[in-house]
This record gives sequence, structure tokens and C-alpha cells, in this order.
Amino acid sequence: MHALWRDLGYSGEENREIRLGITARILGLPELDSSAALTRGQADQVIAALRERQQRTAPAQGGDQ
Repeated sequence: MHALWRDLGYSGEENREIRLGITARILGLPELDSSAALTRGQADQVIAALRERQQRTAPAQGGDQ
């Protein structure tokens, strides 16, 4: 999850609250104090959402593969 946050530009302590807010929204929670409190299923859900966002924001790749 940390690698995905970094790739999306949200790494570092200065972005912690932003990451927690986005994570809470992904999971439909009112708030989240720590990502350490996530269950494996919740973490998987967040990772899937971040990967989807990463794919949407990635520069277009030329050609079909």
C-alpha cells in the first residue's frame, strides 16, 4: 500500500491525514486513525482502489500488448 501511495504522490508524514481520509472514504468509514487498524480485507479493498486510480492517472501507453 505504501508503494502505491508513493506512486500516486501521497508519501511522507506530511500526507498522512490525506491518506487516512482517502482510505476512510474508500472503505465508507467516517474516519480512520491509523492504517494499522485495517483488516486484511479492508487493506485489499484499499489496494484495489489505489491500483485503479494509478491506472487511470498513468500516462497512456502506446500500442496494444
